[in-house]
Amino acid sequence: MRREDFRSERFGTLATRPLSEWPHAYFLPAPLPRELVLEPVTNAAVSRADIAIGRLAGLGQLVQEPELLLGPSMAQEALASSRIEGTQASLSDVLSVENDDEILDEDLREVDNYLRAAREGVALLADLPITQRFICSLHETLMREVRGDEKSPGELRRSPVWIGSPNARPETARFIPPHQDHLPETLDDWERFVNAPLESMSVTVKCALMHYQFETIHPFLDGNGRIGRLLIGFSLISDGILPAPILHISGYFEQHRTEYYERLQAVRERGEVDEWVQFFAEAVTVRANDSAERIRKLVEIRERYRLAARAERSALPDSSTSSSRTPSSRLRRSGGRSACHSRRHPRCSVGPRITAGYGHSGERAEAVASAGVPTRSGTRSLAASTRTDPSPHPAYDGRVLLAIDTSAGTSVAVVDPATGTPLATRDTEDSRRHAEVIGPFLAEALAEAGITGADVTGVVAGMGPGPFTGLRVGIAAARTFAAAVGVPVLPLVSHDAVAADERDGRRDGPFVVLTDARRREVYWSAYDQTGTRVAGPGLARPADLDEAIRASRPEAVGWDRVTALSIPAWRLGSLAADRLRSGAGFDQDTPSTCGNPTSRCRARRNG
Repeated sequence: MRREDFRSERFGTLATRPLSEWPHAYFLPAPLPRELVLEPVTNAAVSRADIAIGRLAGLGQLVQEPELLLGPSMAQEALASSRIEGTQASLSDVLSVENDDEILDEDLREVDNYLRAAREGVALLADLPITQRFICSLHETLMREVRGDEKSPGELRRSPVWIGSPNARPETARFIPPHQDHLPETLDDWERFVNAPLESMSVTVKCALMHYQFETIHPFLDGNGRIGRLLIGFSLISDGILPAPILHISGYFEQHRTEYYERLQAVRERGEVDEWVQFFAEAVTVRANDSAERIRKLVEIRERYRLAARAERSALPDSSTSSSRTPSSRLRRSGGRSACHSRRHPRCSVGPRITAGYGHSGERAEAVASAGVPTRSGTRSLAASTRTDPSPHPAYDGRVLLAIDTSAGTSVAVVDPATGTPLATRDTEDSRRHAEVIGPFLAEALAEAGITGADVTGVVAGMGPGPFTGLRVGIAAARTFAAAVGVPVLPLVSHDAVAADERDGRRDGPFVVLTDARRREVYWSAYDQTGTRVAGPGLARPADLDEAIRASRPEAVGWDRVTALSIPAWRLGSLAADRLRSGAGFDQDTPSTCGNPTSRCRARRNG
């Protein structure tokens, strides 16, 4: 390594051990930053990647057995990652030996070992965090009976290594990782970083830094690149972002191999972390969208077969001895009642109520927390969602609505369209982690309701107003899910859910709903005493709020104001059910946000 090439100490320094048997300088990485300020262009790339991951996570929930459905794609990922390290094989060769007890070709054994390590990693994550024990176990599987198996499979290196051309010596190497004596301290910091909760860092940025640091530490004598690329998917699974290793990123790295290595080295030499994160985010975006599209097409084929099978079953003659299953039987039952009969049941989540900034919502929250869920006709328990009408709405065939809103926090709900009551909900007020939680929330809500994507007949999407970065995650998830299962998207203004909550809380008189727009601004919508929106949504600074409201609805300036910290998706689902039953239309399928020049909010703000 040339000292003059290392012009930044932001991510590490060159070090030597003068009294040791190793006289050469090596790179000693700095601890990974827990917060990272990035350039606007980098943040934009990261945002695209996070959305792509969220979209993939949502579609991933539709695949109950990823390895069975996506086997060839996983094999292609294993092949691409191995090719980066010089393995010579083809996808047809890999697939042809998939079930062989003994693989004689060494290249094919390397790819097969990669697949084995991938399966082992998924199994280990059920009990282990990502630790040294975890990576050593993967390494032992990866390097078993292949080139490099003499290089201590499953053990951290006990000697220096260097990276360069095949015949490079330490004096001519492009990069020398840290001396083996530094492995304990560098890996300890890496472990803490990988297993820390996502708070102030995007999932894409975390994965980019995690992968960079692992490749820089280079803890094994061989196989570091393949383990490092496996860890990208495992990190996303460990953090609860993806349900399985369905992000196949190595193909992008193989196609851009030279830039991949140069971007990693540029962080070490010049501290060019923005450029590395941009490259990594683009890889995530491209490959996540590719995987999502593949899953969508596979699910579409699966659903075609399911529909054909249902049609064949419906053509069979009736039998007096056959048992029937009504849509409402999908509710878990105990003694004739829904097992999820109130918020007091440990498996029943109706979601937190809107927190009002003016202190009037406490009684309403207490009422909702009791055995009932407010509806237009009063209070009924979840057990009342059992459908008894022999002639359900013809458009719904007894199935359910899925509702999604990310205009504030993240909220997902499964709603009975016959009654508008929730069968399962998941929500959080965290306004920074939409992409990370949307996939798990969808999976948990569907599982709790006891349904699959095939049972969803419409996806209700909260269209804002909300900050564009978070809002589009939910809209993209709704559109993707709807496209995957072949049902319509039903768009609604998110503030209307808060209004419905207020209306059923027996609020007297009109009111204005406020939500955070960031940038020291607020979104607002005005509602009359029936909960009907009469003005907005609009955008204003708090000091200009009265003026903005007065310009649209002068008398609304004096109305009560309700500050909402979250939007209950189940309320949107209930509103959608009402509109479907009454034949009313839906809102414009356009995000309402201050971050989009064509949005309604911006149009209102500019007059």
